Amino acid sequence: MTNVLVVLDGLNFSISQVGPVEYIARLARGKLRVMLLGVIPPPLPTLLPAVVDSMYYSNEAAVEHIAERQQEVRQHAEELQAALSAKGLEFTFTAITSDPVETVVRESRFADILLIPHTLSLSGIRDSEPPRAIRQILEKAECPVLTLPGSMQPIKETILAYSGTHSSMLAIRNFFRLFPALGLRNVTVMHVSESGNDTIPDEKLLRLYLEGICRKLTFQVLHGTPPASLKLCLQYRKNVIITLGAYGRSRASRFFRESQADNLLELGHAYFFISHP
Repeated sequence: MTNVLVVLDGLNFSISQVGPVEYIARLARGKLRVMLLGVIPPPLPTLLPAVVDSMYYSNEAAVEHIAERQQEVRQHAEELQAALSAKGLEFTFTAITSDPVETVVRESRFADILLIPHTLSLSGIRDSEPPRAIRQILEKAECPVLTLPGSMQPIKETILAYSGTHSSMLAIRNFFRLFPALGLRNVTVMHVSESGNDTIPDEKLLRLYLEGICRKLTFQVLHGTPPASLKLCLQYRKNVIITLGAYGRSRASRFFRESQADNLLELGHAYFFISHP
């Protein structure tokens, strides 16, 4: 049985996030280890009318703020566990209140796949697109990572982003080991040619590998730079999952430079499967 680690933000949780988690867990035939990160951000300072140039909040206000946020996390934890139980999912549950990124990375060492929502911020505030916490987890995770859209979307097509590199091929192999059933649906290999020709690196070998896995297989060559071309092609494509090679590690192993991968991950309607060498 596949060990599926799920990380959700206790402050930004909504019931709609349970749908994609259930869908992927059943697709992977997995058991869930659910972590709800209840990291409380500091209260925003309030401006005192008598002190125009300074920002200040009282200890009482800070205590009240923290208590309210902690109550939100507890309520979300109850809602989450009730929703998972109602769907008949096998799961264990843990609440984390400190060192969120380090804890997730350590836990990922003992998982087959890590699921995180596209909007995971761990701060209560969306700080970037994608949020900084996602970028840190993607860089350090010790198992493949799957980013989830905000609501349930059945997967009708798999897009294999293939650059001819070790990392992009490793992502493809890891993907089908975890989700063999998706080989029975539409599968498209997308290669971006920056040189202007339509040659796919080692296409014959790739076809031989995939034809034993995929029932409906097509190849598509795009032209331009990888992130821009893929984003343009995928921005209106619904019900898709995209495989990507290494994220933000060494220049030799990454499929995109970090900022370019961020640009592609802005497509919050899609599932992204990311695997490191």
